[in-house]
Amino acid sequence: MDDKVGEIMAQLGTVPSQLNNTVVIFSSDNGAPPLSSDVNHQVGQNPGWIARNYPFRGHKAEIWEGGTRVAGFVHSALLPMQVRGTVSNAMMHVTDWLPTIVGLAGGSHTKNLALDGYDQWPQLTHSAPPPRTEVLYGVSTVVDGLAGPPQAGLRVGDFKVLCWSYTIEGINGGTFTGPCSPCPNATDPELKKGCTLYNLVEDPSEKTNIAESNPEKLAELLARLKVLALESVEPMIWDHPFQGDGYYCAGCPKHPAGTGIAVPWLPWCKDNGEDRNHPCDPIL
Repeated sequence: MDDKVGEIMAQLGTVPSQLNNTVVIFSSDNGAPPLSSDVNHQVGQNPGWIARNYPFRGHKAEIWEGGTRVAGFVHSALLPMQVRGTVSNAMMHVTDWLPTIVGLAGGSHTKNLALDGYDQWPQLTHSAPPPRTEVLYGVSTVVDGLAGPPQAGLRVGDFKVLCWSYTIEGINGGTFTGPCSPCPNATDPELKKGCTLYNLVEDPSEKTNIAESNPEKLAELLARLKVLALESVEPMIWDHPFQGDGYYCAGCPKHPAGTGIAVPWLPWCKDNGEDRNHPCDPIL
């Protein structure tokens, strides 16, 4: 990938005005997998740093900081000199890239439904304070989905709440909206008691649960989480009607190779779509 990015940058550099009007954005999609994953590539005493998220807790497919807090960078001649080479620790979510890029291109997203993201270019260029004050990590009622527990998480300011499982009235058979408390099925001893609370500025590793000593802050974040939960739609599940009876593809066939969370990612064509000169030979 490094070589291909270099080729693109070299080509852009052949037309200076084009390069000077280009913004290059790199951002990871999630934290590294667990140490047991086959991408660890451990050789001898080399621990395989690709699978480490230290100092953050957790890994890919979890909503601990190790699975969600990732690095990125922006490279452009459009950045003011005073911000080049600096680090921003402002809160940012993947949904922010759309309005940020559209705004940079001089476009408008006002014809869209209301977006969850914010234009982050003003704060990246230090011309305005950060627009985002909260991040919803997720609020899911699907306990056997791709992402493991905790199933619900929200950050507001410096504080983050995590809940082992979450029920939403009217979704997936829920008759009320809120987290389990206590949570006897939780494997984490703190989450067994109920939702946990962390100060991510003082405790970025999420080692110390401060829920009992900060009941008002915990209640504040849980109230906000409930508001967001009630605005959500039913998450995708792996059996009909998938996302509910009103889902446009509620009757669509499932992948013929089997069931489970990984199956929808498998190819539907026997040749994996590699032969573009012939139609798909479907897996039956």
